[in-house]
Amino acid sequence: SRLEQRLSSAPDDNSARLDYAVHCLSQAQFHGGGEVWFNRALTQARRVLQADPASPGALMVAGVSLVGLDRTDHAARYLDEAVRLAPERADVHLGLGALHRRDGDRHAALRELELACRQEPDAWESNWMLGKVLQERAEELGSPRRLVERSQFHTVRALSLNPSESLAADMLFQLGQTCVRTGRMEEAHKIFTRLVELPAYSSK
Repeated sequence: SRLEQRLSSAPDDNSARLDYAVHCLSQAQFHGGGEVWFNRALTQARRVLQADPASPGALMVAGVSLVGLDRTDHAARYLDEAVRLAPERADVHLGLGALHRRDGDRHAALRELELACRQEPDAWESNWMLGKVLQERAEELGSPRRLVERSQFHTVRALSLNPSESLAADMLFQLGQTCVRTGRMEEAHKIFTRLVELPAYSSK
């Protein structure tokens, strides 16, 4: 709301517009906003790019928004340009990880997400997505313990970085699933007992 007010009073403030685009993308990706917020993020990012075609942040937002809208061919163009301009940015590699995951290439997704975690180790987003893709890759390969334990490590790391309460519940559910796969039934029982008290998980 504050960013919307700031843009209303200064519509040419591209810094505020990019901040708003990033918040729209976060709402879409991680807080249940879905297609409406992906479209909103994309619109704002494109407006920034009209004024600054070489803005890595706007290229990243546009690319990830298009991934969320399942338009991966267009997304790749934005994200490839973003990584060319700013290979050191963790959010760009996070976006490429999302792109490869959507395309079903979890090996490439893991490479990009590991880069994102190395570049910004204190970001819960990168750690959580890496934990999820490691779990998916483990399932593809018959759940080798090494991959499952790496998934657990990054999920626990994401939980330690203070995500929102609803996201923390999703992370705990994922962690409980991996505990079952590694035979850690006592830990899994504790996690699921804690989650069953939440309305969103009472029927799972």
